[in-house]
Amino acid sequence: MKVGRNNFSTARGFTLMELVLVMLIMAIVAAIAAPNLRNFIAGRRVGDTATQIVSLAEYARSQAISEGRVYLLNIGTNSVYVTYLDANNTEQTPPGDAGEPVRLPGVAGDLTIGSDLPRGDNGDQVAHFYPTGRTEMGTITITDKDNQQVNVVCLSISENYHVQMQGGR
Repeated sequence: MKVGRNNFSTARGFTLMELVLVMLIMAIVAAIAAPNLRNFIAGRRVGDTATQIVSLAEYARSQAISEGRVYLLNIGTNSVYVTYLDANNTEQTPPGDAGEPVRLPGVAGDLTIGSDLPRGDNGDQVAHFYPTGRTEMGTITITDKDNQQVNVVCLSISENYHVQMQGGR
């Protein structure tokens, strides 16, 4: 019987050198992937903003039809919000959360918004939604600081606003 000596040749595990090598490879892969991940997140921000604008447009259209009054989708430089015209043709904020301005996600200056819609009395660009279900045709463009763009479009007075995919679909 052997006494006092361990048999290390049968021990299982990783050496310190192997662990350091794996950590080095993981750090290199993370450094390569980080810029692509940042661009992915920025691209999602533009898409999420476009989806918010479509949701507000759908809300304005459905409210215009159900209440029998003109609703407006107001597009400012850093916010999008809904108002309606009362019996005196005065712009009013609807009750509830939809009347609160929806700020564009991201730090100020990260996203810009523009459109070919006419300007309203307050200087914001405005899309009108009528009680008949018709709306104003137009294109709303959201651009991030890397010039990635997404368009929200309405191509006819009887259609809803929707996000336009690349290639015009």
